[in-house]
Amino acid sequence: MIIVSDTSVLSALLSLEMLSLLPEIYEEVVIPQKVKDELGRLSDFGFDLSPIDNASWLTIMSPSNKELEESLFSVLDKGEASAVALSKEIQPDFLAIDEKKGRSIAISMGIPVIGLLGILLIAKKSALIPKIKPLLNDLREKAGFRIDDNLDQKVLKEANELS
Repeated sequence: MIIVSDTSVLSALLSLEMLSLLPEIYEEVVIPQKVKDELGRLSDFGFDLSPIDNASWLTIMSPSNKELEESLFSVLDKGEASAVALSKEIQPDFLAIDEKKGRSIAISMGIPVIGLLGILLIAKKSALIPKIKPLLNDLREKAGFRIDDNLDQKVLKEANELS
């Protein structure tokens, strides 16, 4: 399975120190150069980027359809636009993206999407992580990740972690 990732999913996994989940779940993880550039700015906020810089499992590739990428720049940030354009081009199994507008555009283009919470559910079902609930709390506290209460409950129910 191949996944293309946007910046938000990688930065959240980086903040949880769980970036290694991606190569455990997916055979190939691809990001556009613009996503790599956005991740590079995280060092200004104290993030250790060595897990990204030293990731032999990570492929960096830019979309060749510059017209599509440029048209997406007008409605999405650069990393999202590049990730959507690259996904349209290489047709991965999933585009990992959390932002509502980016997901909506990707879906309208026929690109299958998954978010961070979906990846965490796969990791739980694959016994790569023991529980999701503490990770949701860490995401809120460490990464400022906003999770709708209904989505939170849905994920916990699917993970069999509702008390």
